[in-house]
Amino acid sequence: MTIEKLDEEGTLLWELEETVKEVAQVKMITSELKLTDQVINSDMQAGVEFEFYSKYIDPEDFETFMVNVIEAVSKINDTNIISNLNRSDNSIHNPDYKMFEIKRDDSLVTNAFGIEMTTPKTKVSRMPYYIDEVFRIIRIYGSTDATAGVHLNLSLGNTYSIDFWKFILLMEHHGLLSSWTSRICSTNVMDLLNCIKEKEAKIQKGKRTGWNVELKDSKRNFIEIRTIGGEDYEYKSEQVIKELQQICEIFISAATPGHEQKLYDELKLAQDLKVAKISKIKIKKYNEAMERIGIEYKYT
Repeated sequence: MTIEKLDEEGTLLWELEETVKEVAQVKMITSELKLTDQVINSDMQAGVEFEFYSKYIDPEDFETFMVNVIEAVSKINDTNIISNLNRSDNSIHNPDYKMFEIKRDDSLVTNAFGIEMTTPKTKVSRMPYYIDEVFRIIRIYGSTDATAGVHLNLSLGNTYSIDFWKFILLMEHHGLLSSWTSRICSTNVMDLLNCIKEKEAKIQKGKRTGWNVELKDSKRNFIEIRTIGGEDYEYKSEQVIKELQQICEIFISAATPGHEQKLYDELKLAQDLKVAKISKIKIKKYNEAMERIGIEYKYT
């Protein structure tokens, strides 16, 4: 593995040997069996962000920790690695997300040594492999608490058109919006949308620093799911992979007109009946909240 300095701010490029990449690719193919054919054969692309803390809080120990983590990642990955100890944004050097990223995460506030590792953007069938392997690395070198989590980034490209309201309602129906403890940075979107009373809605809105599901780009059908996380999440890879499978199936359903239509109609009707109890003035505010979340559905 060779190392190249990319800028004066501490960004490093770690270039892996081709033989190492080939070994990782073989392992990735084996892990694809953990997902169903429907998901594997879809056009879905994915990337996963893993938030955690270093076990070491001394600056010198932290540098050693980072080198150890990078070396561990180099043994499981089939792309080059980009890293930075000093900042949390490396997008200028990795605009297409083709490399594995390891960087400081300023959003993690328990201590000064929060880390985010992000997989390359690749086919979704490789995500179970990354989840298993990265969780193992976190168990060895890091720790997690209520502030840390996993962000799933999924995209179906511009050949589809996702119904985001359908996605949210199906996620809630299957218990996937609340299967993990809610974190400050990932408020359950339905906690707000189920608050018909204005006072309760203001309280939920005030807690928000980020929704646990978000439509990042409607043209590319790109969504981010921040439902997973909390203390010791790195010991729950089986649950995470199971939920990844469910989320992918729901994503495909939400992008397929008519799929699970009867269930979708029932879920919309149930929500319609809740909203029907509020005044026209409050319905306007409710519609504004839905629009901010990215839901193209309006009540009258």
